Amino acid sequence: LIHWPFEVDRTKNSTLLSIILIILLNRLSLASNLQSISFHCAHN
Repeated sequence: LIHWPFEVDRTKNSTLLSIILIILLNRLSLASNLQSISFHCAHN
């Protein structure tokens, strides 16, 4: 875990973490979608 040098509100910290998680999940799903599309194109 990252220890910030300054105190951050737990609500702000949790929202920031949730936003980062959402972005990571979106990138993972996008990557998997691109892989499946290229897979289908290669087999067609």
